[in-house]
Amino acid sequence: MRRRGESDAMVENEDFSKDFKFGFWRRGAFDGWPSGHTMTAFAMGSTLLHLYPESNAIKYSALAYAGIIGLGISVNIHWFSDFFAGALTGYAIGAVVGKSFKQLLDSPSQSSRWHWVVSPQFAQISYDF
Repeated sequence: MRRRGESDAMVENEDFSKDFKFGFWRRGAFDGWPSGHTMTAFAMGSTLLHLYPESNAIKYSALAYAGIIGLGISVNIHWFSDFFAGALTGYAIGAVVGKSFKQLLDSPSQSSRWHWVVSPQFAQISYDF
């Protein structure tokens, strides 16, 4: 018996992750290397660490958060190598993002008040006054 709104595709619930056999995902998207949770946590922590290098509270809190999230997930689900690869990759991504954004914030203001903004949904021109 099906619940209302279920289609045949939802009932079968097939896993298509093994169809994508390239790069890190040669054995499927749910193989776990590197750990995506750890990578995301370390990217966020590293971004904050590089964006606010003078604040020890933010530094230690961000690294503690990343470590707790990463190890908390990795203890039960991943191998240590999954955690380590996710931590290194996330730290590198966060360092690039944090340093770039810090440089953008610290740069002198532009002489032009006109700005061209492009996003996936739209493109616009804005004027600051």
